[in-house]
Amino acid sequence: MPDGGRAHAVAVIGLGPVGAVAANLLAKDGIDTIAIEASRTIWDTPRAIGMDHEVLRILQSIGVADDLQPYCEPYRPTQYHSACGEVLRQFDSLPEPYPLAWPPNLTFVQPELEKALRAACTAHPTLRLRLGQPVRRIERTNHGTWLIVIDDNGEAETIEATYVLACDGASSFVRTALGISMEDLSFDEPWLVVDVLLNDDVELPELNIQFCDPARPMTFVRGPNRLRRWEIMLNPGDDPVAMTEEKNLWLLLARWLKPDQARIWRAATYRFHALVANEWYRENVFLVGDAAHQSPPFMAQGMSQGMRDAANIAWKLRAVIDGGATPNILRTYELERRPNVRAVIETTKNLGQIICERNSLRAAERNKRMRAEMVAGTGRQIRQNLLPPLENGLLMKSAGAGETAPQPWLRVDGKAVRSDDVTGIGFHLWLRVGTTINSKVKALAAKLGVGIFVLDSVESESSVVEVNGIFQDWLAARGACAALVRPDHIVYGTAGSENQIMDMHQSLATDLGLLSLAE
Repeated sequence: MPDGGRAHAVAVIGLGPVGAVAANLLAKDGIDTIAIEASRTIWDTPRAIGMDHEVLRILQSIGVADDLQPYCEPYRPTQYHSACGEVLRQFDSLPEPYPLAWPPNLTFVQPELEKALRAACTAHPTLRLRLGQPVRRIERTNHGTWLIVIDDNGEAETIEATYVLACDGASSFVRTALGISMEDLSFDEPWLVVDVLLNDDVELPELNIQFCDPARPMTFVRGPNRLRRWEIMLNPGDDPVAMTEEKNLWLLLARWLKPDQARIWRAATYRFHALVANEWYRENVFLVGDAAHQSPPFMAQGMSQGMRDAANIAWKLRAVIDGGATPNILRTYELERRPNVRAVIETTKNLGQIICERNSLRAAERNKRMRAEMVAGTGRQIRQNLLPPLENGLLMKSAGAGETAPQPWLRVDGKAVRSDDVTGIGFHLWLRVGTTINSKVKALAAKLGVGIFVLDSVESESSVVEVNGIFQDWLAARGACAALVRPDHIVYGTAGSENQIMDMHQSLATDLGLLSLAE
């Protein structure tokens, strides 16, 4: 008999960072959600260490971004060094004013993020947590999915849900149970990851460094507060278990630290992979995060991409469950996310191949090429420019469609406020100052639940004041007077005239299966 004799709207399997984000996004809007996690407690050591401003924006919508700030720090520049210390490449972050109102890249302490997300989960009356209860079997029914879990008494219990989000990690039980294969993008390298907590007054680099030394490639990441990370490639013949022994760790770190200068927090060996699931859903079961893709860490995008997955599928589920949208929009999840994630993993893999070169002759040729790029000015790049927009899916073909919409600072009652805190979650139409729309557009926007915001220099009942002009500049650069933005902050489309604004809303109504509203 299913749990409680009823089906939940959505079951989230796995309550790591990605699953917790998905559960919070759904429950925040009142969707009946159950989250099932095999472990009772969160991990008390970090795995991910980097996130970007899109992730912070998602966390902002959940209400935990500000609480996380004491455990975050803006990402420092990343330099690629040759074996002799020559700078071969540098990645910088976007300068202020920040396009999403947060630093574009950050380091963070993962256990603190998970604590904040878990606490947020407990605040939603429509979210039920089942902790310490692993899923052992999954069965399809005529109306949804049965999940057979082991309850607190060690007994098998059946939970029914209309939709299932498998956020159960790289070794996903759900993916395996469904028989979904992975596309191998040909990257498989053994690495050791060491996290240390520094004592006071230890001098270490103030930026991140990729040590492109063919004798032993390494990565140094400057984390927040006293957290520092080394990622160290294993050499042929290295024993992965022995390499994590404390005496061997200090030998590896002797170039930078003595044992009395820091405490080793965590050491673990991994094989860094580049994998993408060939299918991201089967009927009403969707793979999310590491269950759907695995990336080497060289762009710090693994967790960030998983949270983008969660934001993408969550708003579409809300639209179907509570908004009357056609279930067909759920099929755009894979259409949008898979090629985007695959492209980012390919870029990450290419960066990893630069770092991981073990042949000294090829490394010398690499250094020569990269040295020339630095001289030419192409070797110094903006990190965020490596992330492509969405290209397909629930988008209207127009300039800027598929890009992440800016989040400007707005002036409200004399105070600067991030725009998402004013607009809330949902579809939003942003208009440049002087743009007019007729009553038909306003009526259709209201039926579709689209909020309308006019960017102006003077605050009024019908307009908002943008502090730094980021959104107006973004629109002008794309020849647009209006942008329609989705609940996951992706630009659905842009328009250059009143008629095009109407066309854009009719297109959205069609895509959502709500064309009758446009009649």
